[in-house]
Amino acid sequence: MNRSLKIALLGYGSSPHIGRLAQTLANRGHQVCMICRRDDAGTEPVPGVSYYYFSPTDSYIKKIAAIRVHLNSFKPDILHSHFLSYGGIIGTLTGFHPHLISLWGCDVINVPQESFLKKMISKVALRGADGWLSVSRHIQEESYLLAGNKLNSEVAIWGIDTELFKPQTDHAAVKEALGLLPDSKYILSPRILQPHYNQNVLLEAFKKLVKQAPNIAIVLIQYNSDKSYEAELLKYIHQHNLTKNVVWQKYLTPKELVGLYSSAEAVVSVPRTDGTPMTVLEAMSCGAITVASDLPSLRDWITHKQTGWLVNQQNPNALYDALNEIINLSPAEKLKISAASRQVILEKATIDHCVSIIESCYLKAANIKPNTNYLQTIKNVLW
Repeated sequence: MNRSLKIALLGYGSSPHIGRLAQTLANRGHQVCMICRRDDAGTEPVPGVSYYYFSPTDSYIKKIAAIRVHLNSFKPDILHSHFLSYGGIIGTLTGFHPHLISLWGCDVINVPQESFLKKMISKVALRGADGWLSVSRHIQEESYLLAGNKLNSEVAIWGIDTELFKPQTDHAAVKEALGLLPDSKYILSPRILQPHYNQNVLLEAFKKLVKQAPNIAIVLIQYNSDKSYEAELLKYIHQHNLTKNVVWQKYLTPKELVGLYSSAEAVVSVPRTDGTPMTVLEAMSCGAITVASDLPSLRDWITHKQTGWLVNQQNPNALYDALNEIINLSPAEKLKISAASRQVILEKATIDHCVSIIESCYLKAANIKPNTNYLQTIKNVLW
């Protein structure tokens, strides 16, 4: 792309995905401004990216007014907001055009079902945008149903840094850091501990797996957890004498995750619903064998027993069968699936490939004639 754009990104400043997008866009010669809450700016600013902070305590009216003032000052070619009921609705109500919204998955599948108000907010956000980017074809179809129209929409994921997320071979060092023996085997659950992610189902399957392989371990991430759910999991672990088989990890950097992905026997992600989970794609890029929920968005990436396993996410027996089969694969079989898994990412999900798709969406949207009549914009949204 030869044209340099001024791009405003509105959303969660602490999101590593938005940060990586901002960094890549800046590296490609665009002028990028991150608009986020002051208390959600991330631990370190992204180099080459400017920031505008709004107050988390301000009312929506004050937030929107302040962001409108900044947009009028920065004069971006495109406003790209993230998460439908957060950045999406704020971006729509600023009245700025052209405006694209990135749909993450649960903001389309789950949030609108929580209440009538949230459903209306989601509809307003979509109808007021000039287009949206969906993380999967399934989310794209669901967004059409929610919005009641088929406005400009593309499937566009964040993309994977395949130079960072690549297979590592020093498995002994990773296992030593986990307190495991060099010849130990472990299952990795990289999703946060919340009911939506079904770690209770995983532990039920794991309990059965331990009977077949008493020394196998499971790695769980204690970060941003639902504390009551975490307490339920801890109770289950103690009741079934699994304490010695469970390894707890706190927040992990991307570099630390690479080692965990690469050395795991299997990486398990079995939420009730999902978009295109970056944890699964990162694991595949590292050559890990993934076990994922059998959902439409995951079928775009995983071919069952060829590039991973797809299971009924509510069925612990199905999950046990998959894990038991995986830990008993021959080295040659594991190597074949590992290589095929990484190849999928190299062909479809490199960050350069994915950001090029997003750039083309920007360019298309930037050619839309801006609607500078704010009241008319809001009227169009509501009626």
